[in-house]
Order: sequence, then structure tokens, then C-alpha cells
Amino acid sequence: MNASSSVRVLCFGVALGALCSPGVSQLEYGGSPCPEDLLGAVEAPSLQFAALNVEQLLAEDDARPKGSYRFGVIRSTDLGLRNGGVWQTLPNGDRLWRLRVASEGAFSLGPEFAEFELPPGALLFVYNDAREIVRGAYTAANNKPNGQFAIQPTAGDAITLEYLEPAAVAGRGRLQLSGVVHDYRDFVGHGVGLGHGPDGGSCNVDVNCAAGNPWRNQIDSVIGVTQGGWICTASLINNTANDGRQLVMSANHCGSYTNAVFLFNYQRSGCRSGPSPRNESVQGSTLLATGRTGDYRLVELQEQIPASYSPYYNGWNRGSAVPADTFCVHHPSGCPKKISFDNDPPARSGQYWRVRDWDVGTTEGGSSGSPLMDPNGRFIGQLCCGLAACGNNFSDDYGALNTYWSNVSRFLDPLGTGATAIDGFDPDPLCTATVQAAAIARNGSGINPAVFSQANPALIGRAWASSVDLSGFPGSHTFLMLASGADPGTPVGGPFVGELLCRSPVVASPLGVGQHSVLVPADCSLAGASFCAQALILVGRTRTFTNALDVTVGTF
Repeated sequence: MNASSSVRVLCFGVALGALCSPGVSQLEYGGSPCPEDLLGAVEAPSLQFAALNVEQLLAEDDARPKGSYRFGVIRSTDLGLRNGGVWQTLPNGDRLWRLRVASEGAFSLGPEFAEFELPPGALLFVYNDAREIVRGAYTAANNKPNGQFAIQPTAGDAITLEYLEPAAVAGRGRLQLSGVVHDYRDFVGHGVGLGHGPDGGSCNVDVNCAAGNPWRNQIDSVIGVTQGGWICTASLINNTANDGRQLVMSANHCGSYTNAVFLFNYQRSGCRSGPSPRNESVQGSTLLATGRTGDYRLVELQEQIPASYSPYYNGWNRGSAVPADTFCVHHPSGCPKKISFDNDPPARSGQYWRVRDWDVGTTEGGSSGSPLMDPNGRFIGQLCCGLAACGNNFSDDYGALNTYWSNVSRFLDPLGTGATAIDGFDPDPLCTATVQAAAIARNGSGINPAVFSQANPALIGRAWASSVDLSGFPGSHTFLMLASGADPGTPVGGPFVGELLCRSPVVASPLGVGQHSVLVPADCSLAGASFCAQALILVGRTRTFTNALDVTVGTF
């Protein structure tokens, strides 16, 4: 399926260093793919999958106990830059690669990558045949430590992957498609294509109904999680440092979440009315703790949550006292966010809190992993299992936080306070003044050969991540990040003396990029502060300095 040709016009994407727009999804970085009339007569080769036996899949779903909700199945493949698609060489030496993937009868397709590592300047777009929906650009900023990536479903039964690789980094990109999720339930359209809608069971209550008004923060904490054609529910959870560490609690049975897409604010704009967009998400997580007993999974998100998503980190209560009543926020059957209430105390059943019968609303498949809250709006457990549904009085079980506390305490109580309960954390009011974060590179090439750049803006109370290009320095290294109060704009032709921010051993990834982070203190007086950062790479006795970055600390 390999081919090579040239086109006469240069395709333009997005400026390096562009920040993501609040309105786009999954930390996309803007730009647009090449116009069709500029591609000449070269068509993208098409990988075609046959239709699925949907009736059999739906029968399997009906027979499955309540848990994760399946909306799609993986159509497996192993095609990428080196063994599929078509390459075109542009006049300036840049190269363009395209591959079309079609699966008959799909309502939407979601690509998943076993290898995803984009070099600086490379751009990836995904679009449907009509180009009415374009996702991207995805850039080196979307690279993950595990080298994997997934893109949320795009409506239609065919998509095209388009990858632009600058001549300066020719051959350094890694992009290998492991499969696409074939959506057979019309997840993107909320089942409208199958005659359903966005509400699930008739007793479900939208979070924007009046019943949700007292719990706006807790509603903001709840997120949907999709991976491999399945959806569950999860929630952000606070820790005693109140530092906005991006901790997420869900259920063990929902899967690994290592290559998952996390959906924020997936809810209807009104009470049983209005749209419910899924254009706010981040991708990828790192496992911190998990267990079958208690059915819990604690992960940390790898991409920075944009402030525009209005995230909230739930407080928690690990005590054993039985609360007077409880409520839950969740995504039943993959639907927009709902809220349910039990006006009675829960029972205890071994490692679990048991809600005997919901008084308002219910739960369904896809609600798994959702948080059970006490009357103070604090997390006490996550949904494991149960038979509750609209029209019955069956129970639901939630893994109780106090039964697996010893396995998560170092993350939820990093200060070792011994607290049995804490309040939630809302990052928004951390600082009243709004300051835009910025970073300007100086001497990025020539004098200092190792390129140093920021992976996300430096924000008060958040981890500031940076990356350094180690492609010219094979083997193991020691990385030192230095900072100084040098005036922004001061030329840096070599090393400068500064405060050591962090030191760590690092082995370059296959692409030759090392990533590091340092926590910016939760101190509002730092808003607008500027400093100069530079990295020093040690390989044995050899020292190599990077370019410098003029960094301005922002708020969110």
C-alpha cells in the first residue's frame, strides 16, 4: 500500500507553540488538513471492514450483567507510516501521509494507536469523507510516556488519517494504528440512529434539572471514560495537599484506562432538553492503585485539564459511620450525565456500601465507577455492581473507600495528616487575578544544540512540564532544570547560573524526547512572575546546555 508522489503546493497546518482553544476537544491544536484540490489525483488507500452482526452484539449486551457499557467493538489492524497508506512529497521536502479507514454500518469510528510519537512540527488530522468533521491537529504535545494514543469517535462509517511530517524531522514519526472502534449503538448521536435518545431509562434525572442545583461542584467532578468501545464513569478526587493533582477514581472492572479518553461536562444544557456536546476531553492516564476487592481504580491524568472545563476535585470521607442518605452522579448507558438520590442510609455488605433502592433516578450499565456521595457531598465509594434500573427496587453496591484506604492513602493523604474526611477543591478561586501564562524560547538552535520547550503552560498550583530533544545524545542522561531571575530577552549564548528546580535521570524515548515536570507552588503572589529556565544535560563528564525559556507564570 506504499506509494510516493509529489504535489505542487505546500499545505499549512498550525503554528508551533499554539495553545489549545477552549472550544476544541481532546487538546487539539487547530489548523486544517490539505484542501482536496491541492492533493492532485492521489487518493488515500482505503482499509475496508465488512459489516458487523449487530443483532448478535445487542443480544450479547442484553445477556451481560450491569457494568461497563459497550457501544462499539474494535476492528483490529496493524497499519501505519511504514506499511500502509500513501506518501506524497511536498516541494519544500515535507511529506504528507494519508490512510482512509471504513467500516460498513458504523455510526462513528474511533482510531486507537499502538504507537504514537510525533516529532516537533508534525501534525495529525482525522476527518470524515465529507470533511464536515475535522479533528486535530494532534502534535508532539499529545505524545504519552507509553507511546499510545486514542481519538474520540468521529461520526460516519469512514475516516481519513492525514499526517504531515516536516523535512527537518523526516522519518522520526511513529504512527501505528492498532484498530478502530466501530460504534454500533450510535454513541455520538445518543442512540438517535437506533430510535433511542440521550436519557436512558425514563426515571433518569438530568444533572441540570432542579434536583442537581445543590451539587454543582460534585457534578463538575464526574467524567465519562471511553476506551476500546466501552464507557464507564469516574470522578476527580482531592488530596490533603489541595494542589489540584489530577487524580481520578473509578472501578477496577472498567479496564486499564491507560489509553482512555476522559469526557468532561458531557451533559444536557437543560432539564431533559438541549444539546450535550462531547467536545471537552483529555486523553491517557497513569495507574496509581487498583484492586478487585472493593473494585477500585485510582489513576492520574496525563494531559493538563484546561481551566475552561471547570474541573472540581471531590472531597472524601473514609470513615465507617453510616451516612443518613446518599446520591450519585453518573453516565447511565453512556448517556449525558444524570443524578440519583437515595433518601435512606446505605447498608454495609462486606467491602461495599449498599444502596437498597434509589428513591430518585437509578443507575445502568456505564454508571460503573461513579462516585457515591454522603450528605456533605464527599466521596465514600465507587459503583461496583448491582441490578438497579428504572421500574425495580433492586440494590447497587459501591466499593467503600475505608476498606481499601491503605492502598490509596499515600495519594489521597500525601501530607500524612491522618484525616478521616476532607472537603473538595475548586481550582477556579485559587487566584482572583487572571494572568496569561507564556513561554518564549531563545537560542533554540545553533549555539545550544539540545532543544528545550514547555509541554504545558506554567500555572500556579499545577505541574509545569517541559521536554528536551535528546535525539543527538543516545544512552542514559542526567537532566537538571535551572531557573534564574535573568531579565526576559537577555541573550543566553551558553550556561547561566541559576537555582536548581529539578534533577532526574532520563533515558530518551525512541524519538529522542525526554519529559520532566516541576510543581509550581499554590502561591497567588507568583501570578505574572517571570523567570528564565534552561536545562543542562549530563552524559558522563560531557555537559550540554539547551536554549533558554522566558517563562511567565499564569493563573487558571
